[in-house]
Amino acid sequence: MFLARHRDSFSQTPKWFQWGWLLLVGEIFLLRFWDIDSMAWGYDELSAIFRAMQASNWHDHLQNGVAVDGHPAGLQTLLWLWVRYFGTDFFIPRVFTALFSL
Repeated sequence: MFLARHRDSFSQTPKWFQWGWLLLVGEIFLLRFWDIDSMAWGYDELSAIFRAMQASNWHDHLQNGVAVDGHPAGLQTLLWLWVRYFGTDFFIPRVFTALFSL
């Protein structure tokens, strides 16, 4: 609905403006993921990842991951699902937190 309503206004903007936005978004992604494996882990990031990795089922996740933490349950649950789907390799949870920070 939003895209259908604003599609014409975007196509009427100058090409330099459209390319500028694409360049800006590309630079944001590049800077966020540049040398991501050498960045220090934050405490909140590590604690959320460890709780997501330790929960073996939904009940464990809710009881030991969400209930004991003061952070929003949505982030914890998305991270738990991400780890279940993509695995627990060193780089995988870090990509999630980087994507979520954008």
